[in-house]
Amino acid sequence: MSLAPWLIGLSLAALVLAVVSAAYILYDIVAYKRQMMAIMKWVWPITALYMGPLALWAYRAMGVSGMRQRDNQDKDSSGQPFWQTVFKGTTHCGGGCTLGDIIGEWTIFIAGVTLAGIALWPEYIADFLLAYVIGIVFQYFSIAPMRGLGLTDGLIAALKADTLSLIAFEVGLFGWMAFSSSLSERSLPTSFIVLWEGKIASVARILTSKRPPSALSSEKTRSLRQTASLVLFQHHLRPDSPVYWFMMQLGMIVGFATSYPMNWWLLRTGIDGDSVRGMDMSVEDTYSKFRGLYDAAHAEGALDAKTKELIHLPVVLALHCEP
Repeated sequence: MSLAPWLIGLSLAALVLAVVSAAYILYDIVAYKRQMMAIMKWVWPITALYMGPLALWAYRAMGVSGMRQRDNQDKDSSGQPFWQTVFKGTTHCGGGCTLGDIIGEWTIFIAGVTLAGIALWPEYIADFLLAYVIGIVFQYFSIAPMRGLGLTDGLIAALKADTLSLIAFEVGLFGWMAFSSSLSERSLPTSFIVLWEGKIASVARILTSKRPPSALSSEKTRSLRQTASLVLFQHHLRPDSPVYWFMMQLGMIVGFATSYPMNWWLLRTGIDGDSVRGMDMSVEDTYSKFRGLYDAAHAEGALDAKTKELIHLPVVLALHCEP
């Protein structure tokens, strides 16, 4: 019972789209010198590693266009719709989780660590610890320099900003990992692995054999066939398989979905009001004000816009500014 070709193809396509989306976002940030919170220049490409084209759309809509004025809906102090502020806050949390998960999964795989014969529990432990540490580091180096905090106060602020949202993210991700692991043949009850012809017979062998297994009753055979029909993987998936990372992409999207309500609550109640999300909004607010000043200065008036632009150009060159 090997992996289905359609599943491998789908996994490869999803991974390629994700990498291309992340590469495009990174190129756009560097090439066009996008003005945004420094940490978001890391977060957006990392988000694309699991959201793919959806992250690319969000980046264009919230990361770049998000710096411009928006229509009159429920907005925060930066003029950005509140749901978008929450979305960006959740991507920040997801960035730390994603990096931690990638490092943790490969570390457990290479080291060959298992618990009770499976790698899932060590993966849980490594993923959570690394995601938590990386998330706090992200927050600390964003909050502490901006607010002039020392090491202790900076760490406290970082813990306050990320702990609950990160836990909510990992709950969703770990739940998905448990579900995908349950689709493995190894996850079937041990009563379904029977002695047949003097050897241990797996579900795959029983179902593909022309002769029915005499060791099973007809009732248990029917139960076995129903259970085995849900099996997608012959063994516990490993990080050297594209299907493994496709399943992790889906898990991270589930984690994003479970973390989003938590971030909404944290921001609405003000518990997360001093985090990097709020500072990111202030950067966008500053940009919007400068953009408004520029638009007002170049609006039609006593001089037309073209004349103002011609006056503006030599001034920029004389001051050695970038036109």
